[in-house]
Amino acid sequence: MEFDLTDELIKQITFAMENQKEHFLLDSCEKVLIKKTDIAQRLAAEENGEDISFSETQNQNRFYTLPEWNSILGFKMMEKFVSVLKNPLARSDLKQVLSLGKGVFRNFKNKLSEYPEVEKLWLNFKDAEMKKMVLDWYNRHRASWGLDLLPIEFNETDALILEDFLFRFSSLAEEPELFERYQGLFFDELCERAEEEDDEEVLAFLWKEYHFLQEEREDLQLCIVETIEEDFAGIAAFFQLAGKRKKRFLIPFLYVEKNFRGLGLGNELLQRIRNYATEQGVRQLVVHNSFVPDVLVSVLLKNGFQKTKGIYFANVAD
Repeated sequence: MEFDLTDELIKQITFAMENQKEHFLLDSCEKVLIKKTDIAQRLAAEENGEDISFSETQNQNRFYTLPEWNSILGFKMMEKFVSVLKNPLARSDLKQVLSLGKGVFRNFKNKLSEYPEVEKLWLNFKDAEMKKMVLDWYNRHRASWGLDLLPIEFNETDALILEDFLFRFSSLAEEPELFERYQGLFFDELCERAEEEDDEEVLAFLWKEYHFLQEEREDLQLCIVETIEEDFAGIAAFFQLAGKRKKRFLIPFLYVEKNFRGLGLGNELLQRIRNYATEQGVRQLVVHNSFVPDVLVSVLLKNGFQKTKGIYFANVAD
């Protein structure tokens, strides 16, 4: 019997799938889930003449088995999540949990609690994967009924996560200590790309000159991101370069706390600066190639930056 798959019914089905103690079936007539044991009891009552309403609406396709779900599929889902997780610290810890075996589900949950934002990513990921399983299951039935398949669309996880953060603009003059602290952390990470000690010494010299240049900029601005609890999460600095042909913003550094990486914060910091640049009539964003740690390269490329002659640049749309 055909039935409509509502959001409420999806919630009921996913909840029942995870209940490993009871076996449920979907009653397509009443649009509810019924325990398999209850169905047997009602059929027995019908045979004894105690419940005639149940058999009156009986038909061959009234009850549907729910999508398959078990501990093996649950483990594979956790592996899939870890494989796409971009936060290096959480990914490493969760990989270790998955390799231990015994108590893996409990330990996975406990480890996630140490990374609240990653835990939210997991819950969104799991919810989307479970819904996809239900929709795939429903589409198989729709195909058997001769109906068109439903599209599988979900909200972007990054957008949901960003709702838990606050972005604001500030300046070097207003928050010099914040600037100094995270510029230093950015440089420490930058040194990790130096292959030899001599390379690090040269890099340190160049950065010292670059740092002095920034300190002298009264117009140096900051884009800062914090959690709703006001915990610092990331920062990007930028200032306008003097130029005859076009206005440019130079971004000397961008840094996201390691616990908050992989949540799209670096992308959003760049997007906020890009939007501000558009408002100010700035035509191009520039990042010096000598001061781009490996972890930042993918963020720049994802945001449309191109590499040429020692710089990364991105044109700003009119």
